[in-house]
Amino acid sequence: MKAVLIALTVLLVAALGLVFYITSGTRWQDAYSVMGVAEGGADALSVAQAMADDQPPQGLALEQRLHQSGMLARVLYEKLDALGAPVERYEVRALVPALPFINGVSPDSGIPAMNCPPPCREQVQKSGATFVESSGAAGLADEWLLRMPVGKPYSLGRRSLRIQDIAEQRVHAIPQAAMQVTLLEVCQARPRIGSAISLRYTAGAVRLPVGFVTRRWVQLDGCQQMMAAAPAVVLASPSPVSAASEPRFRSSWPSNRPAYEAVKPEFDGDTEPLKLTVDEDWLTRHAQPLTFHMLRACRFDRGDAKWLPLPSPEGDSAIEPQPPPATLSRAAYRFPRDNALYFAEWAELWADGSEHRHSALLPSGSRLCRDNDLPQPADDQVVACVPQGQTSETMLVPRPERLCPQATAPPGRVEGVR
Repeated sequence: MKAVLIALTVLLVAALGLVFYITSGTRWQDAYSVMGVAEGGADALSVAQAMADDQPPQGLALEQRLHQSGMLARVLYEKLDALGAPVERYEVRALVPALPFINGVSPDSGIPAMNCPPPCREQVQKSGATFVESSGAAGLADEWLLRMPVGKPYSLGRRSLRIQDIAEQRVHAIPQAAMQVTLLEVCQARPRIGSAISLRYTAGAVRLPVGFVTRRWVQLDGCQQMMAAAPAVVLASPSPVSAASEPRFRSSWPSNRPAYEAVKPEFDGDTEPLKLTVDEDWLTRHAQPLTFHMLRACRFDRGDAKWLPLPSPEGDSAIEPQPPPATLSRAAYRFPRDNALYFAEWAELWADGSEHRHSALLPSGSRLCRDNDLPQPADDQVVACVPQGQTSETMLVPRPERLCPQATAPPGRVEGVR
């Protein structure tokens, strides 16, 4: 009997040691190696492969690379008028080459679409690194940027471009026009994948370990100064008539988003309508089911300056944590496809009887918002980007918290979120 107890004790100590080894610390991997991004070289084959996809800027020397692969580049694109004068400016920061699978585009990457979990926040704060959800899209082929001297403008002829700043989640399409490009700044970056393993427990009063969950993220080491200096999405060039008439633009989607919980707003532009989606990473961390209850949703009528109620869901929705890895994207509520300003208020009901309420003012339409000179808003007003067609502009609108009608939840069954 004594021998059996000793053996069990040894096994228990070994198991605890194994758990400690697995769950302690953060593991690091080079992002380019994990995602299979080839470094390439400065040979004729690299140039030929780039030319198959993209023509080089006019007059660019292609003999050798001037920068190392893995740089963070700040690039300026200027749209030119008939006389060759810049009329619009587009500035973007992006990793060169890009990390194509950073948001789980590839099922083999092992990296789901991510938020920054607690181990990520701890590492970012400790090291001064930057958590990134995108590597950005620089607009040109990697080879041209790696061979481009800093500060020299090059003509691109007439072409369309797709760019994405590293701090933005959406791609910005520039329609075909006469363009020129200038590499403004470069910094040698080090993108790394961090991973931390923790125990996963059952829900309920008695929580028992049932397995492990791995959380991964991508962070950018170095280039803090460049990452802190975010460029404007679009800068209009000064008018030769009057600089005071220069239009100003801001991002219509707020960058300082509130701390949502199990459900958060999401806007995918042309591909998907505005919706409230389940934050799978948040739900996995808290490992307990909840009920989603839509309190009210409204659309702002620009003509009458009124908030009009939207139909309420038939009943509440049950939201259960997905088994890891949580890759399914689930929508708790979908707004109409119309470009408009929306308001939503919802409640998350927990099994212990607690109710957490959230609200959001959400523009669905253009990613850019014309910033107008407005008077100081009154107590019953708020400044918002109001879409109209393919554009949007800042306006003073009535506070939706006061004027959006309270929806009455109709009787209905509780369904799972899909």
